[in-house]
Amino acid sequence: MEALEKKILKKIYWYETGKILLEGLLEIIAIVSLVAALIVFGQIIVEILFTQKTFDLLQLFGEDFEVVRKYFTDTVYIFYQELPKFILIIYLFAFSGLSIIILTLMKNFKKIINRVISLLKFWL
Repeated sequence: MEALEKKILKKIYWYETGKILLEGLLEIIAIVSLVAALIVFGQIIVEILFTQKTFDLLQLFGEDFEVVRKYFTDTVYIFYQELPKFILIIYLFAFSGLSIIILTLMKNFKKIINRVISLLKFWL
C-alpha cells in the first residue's frame, strides 16, 4: 500500500514539476518577446518622428511663456497628427501585456516561491 502511495505521489510531483517549469518558461518567453517588441516599435516610432522632423516642433517650448501659451494647442495637434498611430497602438498593446504579466507575477510571487520550494524539498 505504501509503495502505491509513493508511486502516485511521485507521479503527482512529476506532473507539478513539469507544469511549473512550462509556466515559468512561457512567462519568460512572453516577457522577453514583449520587451523586444517594445524596443523595436519604440525605435520605429522615434525614427519616424525624427525623419518627419516632428521633434523640431518641441523647440517652441524653449521660447517665451506667452509664445508657448499662444501656440501650445496647435503644436500638440500637429504632433498628434504626425504620430504613426497604428505602430503606437501596437506599442501600447505590448506595453499593456507586459504590465499585466509583471503585475500578475508580482501578485502571485509568494505562491510561486512556495510551490518551487515544495518541489525542491521533494526532489532534494
